[in-house]
Amino acid sequence: SSSKPPEPLGFAFTKLTKSGGVFIPNVEVQLPIFKYSRKSGESGQHTDYLNQSSKKDLTRGTVNITTELCSNVASQNLRIHWFLNYYQADDPVKALSGILDVDDFSHLAPYISTILDTLFTIFADTNKADLHAPALAALV
Repeated sequence: SSSKPPEPLGFAFTKLTKSGGVFIPNVEVQLPIFKYSRKSGESGQHTDYLNQSSKKDLTRGTVNITTELCSNVASQNLRIHWFLNYYQADDPVKALSGILDVDDFSHLAPYISTILDTLFTIFADTNKADLHAPALAALV
């Protein structure tokens, strides 16, 4: 006898990054549980659930989750994020200098090896001489 797998009851989601690629902070989040519909997954059907915070006719309740980022490459701190991604910033000098304004240096601990790699990459590249001074300030 072939038994059909059970239909999912619903799904929930959250965006893990804010604008600019910074990860959401470690917090408890209440997510709406959306009704699952096989039709919503068929081609030609459009579901705008990603842009809706909560719509009464689409939801089946809520679920609470707690987020926690564990990474030495991605950051929840905007200044650290832009330092590590200075090459994507409109103003790389400002992005590198921003790390000097990090309030709690314990936030830097998981990124020490990545920060040093970034700084030494800048020092090794003679085409980035304009970034040597802010990189040296960050190192000191």
